[in-house]
Amino acid sequence: MFNIKKNQLIAVTTGQIFSITESPDAMFNEKMLGDGYLIKPEVSEIYSPVDGVVVADFNSKHAIGIKGSDGHDYLIHIGIDTMNLNGQGFEQMVVKDEKITKGQLLFKVDFDFIKSQNLCTDVMLVLTDGKEFKLNKSGSVKALELV
Repeated sequence: MFNIKKNQLIAVTTGQIFSITESPDAMFNEKMLGDGYLIKPEVSEIYSPVDGVVVADFNSKHAIGIKGSDGHDYLIHIGIDTMNLNGQGFEQMVVKDEKITKGQLLFKVDFDFIKSQNLCTDVMLVLTDGKEFKLNKSGSVKALELV
């Protein structure tokens, strides 16, 4: 199991935090991509949960992959079906191959715009390397707070 105390994983944004199994999308709630958590965001900023390198980004700016310096692989995915927005509503602050630090601003997101498109705004953090994740926090969470 992923040792959260050792790795000090943090919340990627401020909002209400839940297990990934609470996602309305089967890809996430059935852990097809991996284990993790979701946050129903209350602010527009999304931060890096770990030190690492951006290993994947998308033209639609709805997600990035991170290879953590802790050896784990992470996916930050913003919203459900938001790839269809073709980048509208997203400002991505980092690019592929960029070294990043825990707590670094990765995205600014116009969640009001995403809601106006009748799309889910949940922000998912997924450990894509098959590790299990134990969430030690529930309810309200602030960005950069240990989870």
